[in-house]
Amino acid sequence: MAVTVAAYGNTLSINTCQNSGDWTGETPVLTTDFYKEGTGCMGFTVRGGGANDVTISGTWNLSGKHLRLWWMSVAIKELDPVASNGLQIILGDATNTAYYTVGGGDTYPGGWWNLVLDCDRTPTSGTAPTLTAVTTIGVRMNHTGTAKNAQNTWIDMIHCCDGLSVYGDDAGGYFDFDNIFSADDSTTNGWGVIRKISGVFYLTGMLRFGDSAGTNSTKFQAKSQVVVFEDRPVDSALYDFDIEDNGTGTTEFILGDKVGGKGVQGCVVRVEDSSQTGVFTIDAKTDTDVDNFKLYGSSFYGAGDMWFSKSATSAEVLGCSFEACGQIDPFTCDVRDSFFINTSHADAAVLWNESIDIVGCAFIANTTGAGVEMPSAVGTPYAYDNLTFSGNTYDVYNSSGSAISINKNNGSDPTSSEGAAVTFLGVSVDTVITVKDVTDFSLIENARVLLEASAGSGDLYYNQAVTSVSRSGTTVTVNHSGHNLGTNDWIHVKGCTENEYNIVAQVTYVDANNYTYQIGTTPSSPATGSPTVTGVIFNSLTNASGVVSDTRSWANDQPVSGRARRSTSSPLYKNQPIVETIDKDTGLAVTVYVIPDE
Repeated sequence: MAVTVAAYGNTLSINTCQNSGDWTGETPVLTTDFYKEGTGCMGFTVRGGGANDVTISGTWNLSGKHLRLWWMSVAIKELDPVASNGLQIILGDATNTAYYTVGGGDTYPGGWWNLVLDCDRTPTSGTAPTLTAVTTIGVRMNHTGTAKNAQNTWIDMIHCCDGLSVYGDDAGGYFDFDNIFSADDSTTNGWGVIRKISGVFYLTGMLRFGDSAGTNSTKFQAKSQVVVFEDRPVDSALYDFDIEDNGTGTTEFILGDKVGGKGVQGCVVRVEDSSQTGVFTIDAKTDTDVDNFKLYGSSFYGAGDMWFSKSATSAEVLGCSFEACGQIDPFTCDVRDSFFINTSHADAAVLWNESIDIVGCAFIANTTGAGVEMPSAVGTPYAYDNLTFSGNTYDVYNSSGSAISINKNNGSDPTSSEGAAVTFLGVSVDTVITVKDVTDFSLIENARVLLEASAGSGDLYYNQAVTSVSRSGTTVTVNHSGHNLGTNDWIHVKGCTENEYNIVAQVTYVDANNYTYQIGTTPSSPATGSPTVTGVIFNSLTNASGVVSDTRSWANDQPVSGRARRSTSSPLYKNQPIVETIDKDTGLAVTVYVIPDE
């Protein structure tokens, strides 16, 4: 299968520049000696100082479109600079005419240059036409003086498109940016979305990778290539690497290569200027069946937000650098040994999620936003694995609205936060309880193990008084000042005269001073007596290996007590007390032997 490249997004063919009768102004002549598309182009003798206009007439709907045309001139020294509106695109209707500056003598690189304009933008001068009924399209060249009396300016192929759709392979192998450029640069296409100068690829539109409308596969891998999104008058959301699939073929998007567990031969993808409004994104989230999404040893500068693959068969980011970029959502993509520097996002460089897999990364000089945003408290305490922070205004932004805690594992060193409260804990350790039959030492599955804080408690509450316990329906609300509990934490409620309140339950965070839990009955409300709360490590059933476990960090050694039993299904086992201490440095691993009860 060959590589397929086609114009994509809001496409419209306007004029192929093969007929001089279509044009007015500056002596239009069909030229066949050189051209960008077809068999000829339109040549003009642009001599006069001041404004020089060439136009075509028709009826077009340019709303929401990017207009493109090829332009070339040898009268460079006469062309005014950008600041003086040297080169402008003209759009008009029957009433209004507008002029949009797209270049000048100081920005024109020479040779054929593809001009591109977001037609919806505000014009530099004049009055914007009704874009759904444009009747005039043209180019204005503002000259400082009079050029020689000879053909000196040429225009070819006027059309609209947002970018290119690319899929297929290169004779069974991977294709890259060179293949895309070759297809665009041919005289049968000439869209002008991608150009190549001194080995660098310049883009003025989006690239969509994958045959989302068909069944074809896509094999794209670029190594050691440089891509620059140009500073042009385009829509701020135009620039994009959009990765899609069709569920039938195989779609692969790879930048760089992986050798010996390291990212090598990476690409550089960046904006031309950090102040430009058109910034690129990488979007692999929209399609759920992309097969391979891999970024190896690559650098990204000045991007907008990025979304890595949600559910690619193989998704990996290794040894990459993201500088002056927006927020990155890795979803479940493996992210290793990468750098997140000087984010442009107001919240943070990376958005955390409950299934994230990020290890060995550095967050450096993030002063606009934090290093990592934590939008949820469901998984607290969270575990950072060799994540290092330096030069950030804040290392962590907790946007969840709930207090969270973070284990600083394997050299992780966050220290500062904003938003809701964040507690940075030490290295997490394991608490493992194994339950066995005392008669034959067999492992007991589905034994209930309760482990909670005990007298002389370390980090967890032990019989701490609460302000009130009240009920609405089967939802119990506990008013507990500064509780620091998160959703799904366990507690043991004791001391209520109405015994139905006195249970072990998982809580749901409400605010800094309140949380709720569920009961199955409707006792009188509010509860009376002397309600207290004790923190619970787990209240779980053993697995097939007879084990329950918990991983978290502790500031102090934590005394614990509890029990193991199996009382709901045969074989039954008697209650066996547990009295231990979790060592803050080494954790706890203990085997509990239970006595048969039948």
